[in-house]
Amino acid sequence: MAARQGAVLFGLILGALANAPVHAQVTIFDVPPQSLVTALIEFAEEAGLSIDFSGLKLDGVMSGGTQGHISRNASLRTILDGSGIHYRFLDDSTVQLFVPAQPQSQQQPTAPVARHAARQADFIEDLVVTAVKRPAAGFDLPVSVSGLSGLVLDDLGVHDFQSLAPHLAGVSTTNLGPGRNKIFVRGLSDGPFADRTQAMVGVYIDETPVNLNDTNPDLRLFDVDRIELVRGPQGTLYGAGSMGGLYRVITKKPDVDDTSARVRTTLSGTKGGGLGGQLDFMVNHPLIPGRLGLRVTGYGEQREGYIDNVGLSEKNTNNLDIFGIRPALRWQINERWNLEASINYQTIHYDDSQYFDDRLGRNQRANLLPEPYKDGFIHLNMTVKGRIGSLHFTSATALIDRTVKETTDASEGLLFFDELANLPPSAFIMDDLSSFAGVEEFLEVIQPENAVAYFTRDDIDTFSHETRLQSAPGHRFEWLAGFYFLRRLQTKDTALALAFDIRDARLALWEDRTETTEDIAVFGEAIFRASDKLSFTAGARFSRNELKLDYVSEFVLDDERQTVNGKKRINKVIPKVAVQYTWSDQVQTYAQVGVGYRVGGLNIDTPLEALVAADPDEPFPAGRVTEFLSDDLISFEAGIKSYWFDRRLSVNMSAFYVRWYDIQSDQIGDSGFPYVTNVGDAKNVGYELEFAVSPFDGLELKGSFFWNDSELLEDNAFLGAVKGDRLPAISENTASLALLYQFTLGPKWDGTFSADYAYIGKSALTFNEAESPQMGDFGILNVRLQVSNDIWKMGLFAQNLSDTRANTFSFGNSFTVLEGHQVTPPRPRTFGLFLERRF
Repeated sequence: MAARQGAVLFGLILGALANAPVHAQVTIFDVPPQSLVTALIEFAEEAGLSIDFSGLKLDGVMSGGTQGHISRNASLRTILDGSGIHYRFLDDSTVQLFVPAQPQSQQQPTAPVARHAARQADFIEDLVVTAVKRPAAGFDLPVSVSGLSGLVLDDLGVHDFQSLAPHLAGVSTTNLGPGRNKIFVRGLSDGPFADRTQAMVGVYIDETPVNLNDTNPDLRLFDVDRIELVRGPQGTLYGAGSMGGLYRVITKKPDVDDTSARVRTTLSGTKGGGLGGQLDFMVNHPLIPGRLGLRVTGYGEQREGYIDNVGLSEKNTNNLDIFGIRPALRWQINERWNLEASINYQTIHYDDSQYFDDRLGRNQRANLLPEPYKDGFIHLNMTVKGRIGSLHFTSATALIDRTVKETTDASEGLLFFDELANLPPSAFIMDDLSSFAGVEEFLEVIQPENAVAYFTRDDIDTFSHETRLQSAPGHRFEWLAGFYFLRRLQTKDTALALAFDIRDARLALWEDRTETTEDIAVFGEAIFRASDKLSFTAGARFSRNELKLDYVSEFVLDDERQTVNGKKRINKVIPKVAVQYTWSDQVQTYAQVGVGYRVGGLNIDTPLEALVAADPDEPFPAGRVTEFLSDDLISFEAGIKSYWFDRRLSVNMSAFYVRWYDIQSDQIGDSGFPYVTNVGDAKNVGYELEFAVSPFDGLELKGSFFWNDSELLEDNAFLGAVKGDRLPAISENTASLALLYQFTLGPKWDGTFSADYAYIGKSALTFNEAESPQMGDFGILNVRLQVSNDIWKMGLFAQNLSDTRANTFSFGNSFTVLEGHQVTPPRPRTFGLFLERRF
């Protein structure tokens, strides 16, 4: 309902702005004379533009820079003056540089073309990325990095991480649904369950982190400039929680010069389900031309369900509503300083979960309770950028408030159900359940005498700040140094409720857990260019992490309350070294050694045997183990990045070897409740390959392949894992192929056809590979056709065209997961159409 109401409101806003005039104003730029590549990168940062200059040989080309109160068009012409290079705007914040096929008059200025959808180029794009905390073309970095522009995301129909992951080599994700998933990179999986351990992959929105031990909030990928993925541990620049890599979403920033708007509506239908729809919009307007700009982005989506709950005689129960809005401001303070601020607000609401029971038939299960999920996410952030002399200054601050409410049906699989059923009513705990989701449905269930519900509520408040300085780019020696602070307060309440023969719930278990995390760090990195071809990079981070835990629980089958209170402090030094050799402007090779870590914690209710199983040679302790260990890994990586045939072909390949010590993992016990343990040590070796080829103008093929061979280096008797077992939820190989074909339909219309196929191999859900539920071994095919002109874009699409019925994820309910009958299917075949207008 919220999504539909928001959609109507946004439509009214856009209608009011439909006839707003588009005008160009001036602003202040200060780009000194220097190499053209460096000048373009600095100008892109100041102007909030994404500039694509791939395919152009710019080595040794100088620029006179630009300075003063002038427009973006005038600044670009000044920067490019004398180079013979022209430019065109692909949309309001994306510029493509090119060399015209025929000479043009010097008196005829280069004007931006309005064909927003036209991306036709005879070379492969190479985006400028900033995930290494300094702007650089992906080709020039001594690390495996991938980037996709917002234009490519639109052409491929990518709107969330689930649809993005297949296009990135070595990237995988669980499949509980938007807002509930974990991300894995390079096969480094600590298991599919999420609770107290830190994330394996850091997730950033622009300059600020948005996850710690919670799942990816999965903000919708609409009106974004690009996404960036850096593989391998990023502990030096980003600290704990980035052992596998880093995923960043770079949003489009307000334009202080021009007014523009964009609205897109989509209608779709799913086999075995109902109709769904979504509305996306963007409005940009200079509040003070040349100085202050406002950009508002919003979206609402409703997906009809396709899972039937035969236990409650309900069809299509897993309906999903997503609503989000992002107002953003950009203030160009003066020619050297600017301030950007935004608010990301998103709500996700599932009516029910999306797995079924394979014993009952496709997309059917027989639960006594629905399993709703609600996720409210608010992210406020402010970034100040400027120059102090020749130094570049960046300071980013963010506040996050996230509340997650979830209900799990515990009516089956609860080991001690009979014992609870025999207790008198007076033995149960009476408490207020109004703060949880799904309580009303629980009390109205058809069979209350058999229903058991497990309620959880997570409240997460995070404050983060980072300030850094870096030297001007383009010199033989470059450096950056920074300070980082994070404070996070997480309060989690859980309750196990029974209904039996009355409509008032009785609590058999309640828990109240408060964890406070602090991370204070200083970091630095330096690049030394020994020659035009050879460079060395080294960096280090000193971090102090402190954890405080206050926990209390009461269980009716125990004689007394359980309480845990304590603190834990860890100091870490995280080094990094890399070497890069550029053979030509078409080929470069690199090698890197990186380190990652995650902070350990204080034990709550982990079985004692689980905590010592990872090291069976140690004597069994007489008392209670009070901590689980931090885990560390070291990664060795070597790679090559290359262009061939005048940049019509790009091939990037990297190989890696990882040693991982004292793996910490969230696990599900036989009782259905989560706990944390250290699994032991493991290693992983593998490689990833990404390529793109443009055999002729208008056609581009993108592909990826990933192979890895992970294995545990020791037995873990408690988990049933043996030496040689693979890491869970990770297949040995994955592959993807995407086709983009752009063609002209006439003087005013263009067309784009895209198709993509992704294959995911077989994997096990748990560390006990022999007895674990299996999943994977499937492929998904999507196709999309669109036509566009200066104003309109419209198209058709099909998702999961072959209607694949595979098991993408063998988990949905912790109380019955070990029975091995849970199947999470991909969304059945879905057809849709969309219409978009620009203003």
